[in-house]
Amino acid sequence: MKIVNPDDWISMVNIAWFGKYGHGEGRHIHGWPADINWQELEDDLQRCRDNRVKVIRAFIFENLDGLEKKDNFWQISEEALANLHRIKELFIENELQLEAALFEFKNEEAQPFLDDFMAAEPFKNVIADFVREMRDILWAIDLHNEIDYLHLRREKSLAELAEVIAKFRPMVKSADETLLYTCSTGWRGGYWAKNGQIGLEHLDFIEIHHYTQHHGDPWERMRDESLHKLWKLDKPVLIGEYNSEDFDVYSEKALKKGFLGAAPWSIRHDFPITDATWRRINEFEPADIV
Repeated sequence: MKIVNPDDWISMVNIAWFGKYGHGEGRHIHGWPADINWQELEDDLQRCRDNRVKVIRAFIFENLDGLEKKDNFWQISEEALANLHRIKELFIENELQLEAALFEFKNEEAQPFLDDFMAAEPFKNVIADFVREMRDILWAIDLHNEIDYLHLRREKSLAELAEVIAKFRPMVKSADETLLYTCSTGWRGGYWAKNGQIGLEHLDFIEIHHYTQHHGDPWERMRDESLHKLWKLDKPVLIGEYNSEDFDVYSEKALKKGFLGAAPWSIRHDFPITDATWRRINEFEPADIV
C-alpha cells in the first residue's frame, strides 16, 4: 500500500454529530426531538471548504436516532429524511463529501435493540434508503458502532462481529456497488488490523482510530496499539480519528507511509480544532511532502 500520487490524499475532518452534543444520544427514544443547529452546521461546512477539506466524517443514526421500527424492520423517520435532504444540499453547496459512520449502540437505551444490529437484516431498508438519499455526496459507509467496544465491553466474540460486518457488506453494495465500505475500530488503536481481526477481509479500506493519550506514540515500533507496519497491509488505511491537537504527529508521516488520510476529532466536540490547527490543515501540501 503506497500512495504515488499526492492527489490521492484525502483532506478530511470529523464533525461528530450534526448539531449540538447530545444529538444522536438516543434521546428520541424518550420523546426528545433531533437537535440540529443549522446555522452552526452551515458555518462549519463553510469553514471546511475555506480550508480545503474534502470529506467530512459524521455519525448518522447513532443509538438509533432518526430511526423507527415497524414490522420488525427499521426505517428512517420522515423528520430524519427531511434533515438528511437539507444536509445533502449543504454538502453540495460547499463541495464536500461524507463518510457516514452509521449506527452505534453504546448507550443503555439502545442496548435492547443490539440483536437487530447483529442480525443485520432489520436494517436493510435503512441502508438502501440512506444510500439512495445521500449517494450524491457519499464517499464511504463506515459501520462504526465501536465494533471493538462490542467485543471488549459487550462480550461479543470476534468471529461473531466479523460475521456481522460480512452481513452488512452486500446491503451497502446492493445499494451501490462502487460505494466504499469500512468498519472503524478505536479501542485498541492499530491492534486489530495488524492481527487481521474483526472482518478485515470484508472491507474496502481499513479505518483505525488512534489517540496518543490512550494508545501512546502512533509510530512506535514495539507497541501493539501503534500504527507501525499498518502500511504493509494489502488494503488502504485511514486514520479516522485522532486528537486534533496532534495534527503534526499524524499527518505528514501518514502521508509518507501511504495512508488514505488522517481526520482530526473534531470540529467542536471533545478535542475541537483550534485556529492554529485549521491553519495547518489549510497549509498542508501533499505534493511538497511526498
